[in-house]
Amino acid sequence: MESSSTYGTHNAGGGASREPYRPSKGPRNADRVSFSDARKTNQAKRGYVRQVQPRTRTGESNDEYKKRISKRTYAEELRRRASMKSGATLAAIGIVVLVIAVAVGIGVFFASSNAKLSLGDSNAAGALTAAEEGQPFYVLCAAQLPGTSDGAAAGEGDTSGEGGDSDEGDNGNASEGDNASGEGDNAGEGGDNASADDQQGGEPAGEGEGGQAPEGENPEGEGGEGSDSADAGLKTDTAYLLVRVDPANKHLAFVTVPSSITLTLSDGQSHYLYEAAAVGGDAELIKSVESIADVKISQFASIKAEGLKSVAAKLGLDEATVPIAPAADQLNYKTLKQASDAQIAFMVAVLDKALGDESANLAGYLSELSADVQVSWDASGLLALGEAFTPFGEVTVTGSLVPGRMATENGRDAYIITDNAWQLMLDNIKNGRGPDSIDGGDQLDLSQISVTVRNGCRVDGQAGRMRDVLLETGFDVSSVGNVDDGALYKETFVIYHDEKYAIAAQVALADIGVGRSFDGGDFYSFDTDLLVIVGTDWVAPDGTGAQ
Repeated sequence: MESSSTYGTHNAGGGASREPYRPSKGPRNADRVSFSDARKTNQAKRGYVRQVQPRTRTGESNDEYKKRISKRTYAEELRRRASMKSGATLAAIGIVVLVIAVAVGIGVFFASSNAKLSLGDSNAAGALTAAEEGQPFYVLCAAQLPGTSDGAAAGEGDTSGEGGDSDEGDNGNASEGDNASGEGDNAGEGGDNASADDQQGGEPAGEGEGGQAPEGENPEGEGGEGSDSADAGLKTDTAYLLVRVDPANKHLAFVTVPSSITLTLSDGQSHYLYEAAAVGGDAELIKSVESIADVKISQFASIKAEGLKSVAAKLGLDEATVPIAPAADQLNYKTLKQASDAQIAFMVAVLDKALGDESANLAGYLSELSADVQVSWDASGLLALGEAFTPFGEVTVTGSLVPGRMATENGRDAYIITDNAWQLMLDNIKNGRGPDSIDGGDQLDLSQISVTVRNGCRVDGQAGRMRDVLLETGFDVSSVGNVDDGALYKETFVIYHDEKYAIAAQVALADIGVGRSFDGGDFYSFDTDLLVIVGTDWVAPDGTGAQ
């Protein structure tokens, strides 16, 4: 290769020959390199250079220099990264441990709460209907009530209050110049004047006499409210609250369903409502209330008497707020309404205590109260519901009692529902209105409800005393007098012509405490919204009328 004429070129035509490299002659072009002294120049020519020290001048500033020399070496950077990785791993392990601990704590909390809240072997779940997401739903709350203490009955004091003898003179001529004529019981289209004695209590005695007794009830009128024939075996220590829950609008509507309502259960027999659970378990009770209210129930809760007391104690509520069972021998609409108000007030007090403000410890309350109440919800569901109604001060709450009266039916006392008023109330509740709304509009304004009062009991001054009671409640009593037929009415009636006044009649009945309300149809003639006929069953606040 040293003699090749193509060395160093790819020119096929050849070129100038090159002298082969010979180390002894030194590197080529070495004489062109400038060195600091002749010795180094000679060494370079011989092909031997030990060190070349370039002459350089850097533009690096002092700050840049300090930064450069302060940088970690490669080995130091490796150690730093290894240390950081180790620290991050430890931190991650710590976080995982913390998360696991919290998860275990939450799991234990929910597991413990769910176990305590569980309905156990109740068959309620089989009767519940799942609520549509975002829509209102219904809850049935069943409670065992403590008995009355020291012999004091719930609603005691019906004969209290101020009254006094009226100087209206309403047992003879109509008072204040009112003519009682035409205000009484003109029964039938033919204008035959049927007496209260003939009709056993003042109601029409059938279609042949001008029409059928209202609401299909026994026209005898026996066993009205305040009757002495109360069933000694009737239990009153069970309470049922049907609640419409509307989280979107923060609205709770409570309806007390009397446990003494009678209905046919799955065994084909007639029973009190409070006997439903014994016949078919909680599922039977739920289905029974559904049939009464014509709604589907999505959740169920139950609590015993000791549970009510325990809840009150744990929340710091006065023991007097715990509702008690009304006395069986004093059952009527008025005492049942008072018991209903007490039950609803207790529920509201509990909710206000637990959900009063946004800082309320829902989980703490749930854990504390879970041993006292059994529900179909799990703990997480209850917490979510509680948050929806917090703060409780922004929640709209309404309460009512299924309208009706106590009466003797098939030889035993029972609560008879006033169908017209109940259907009107249900329509209001289902549509998110107040239970006492009229025509779907504003709440009932008693001052706009005009009332005529007629004495049918032959006790001097009773119509005037009844007027005072109704005025105190807020009604507009425009006329007071006597029935025009001179008959003796054994039962007090609150009568209306227009369906929209059915609830107003029920409110009046609640204050009167006895009797019944119904649509008078063509059997009674009066120009006001309501007609009240005072019967012998009514006792005035001053005790007048007691038999």
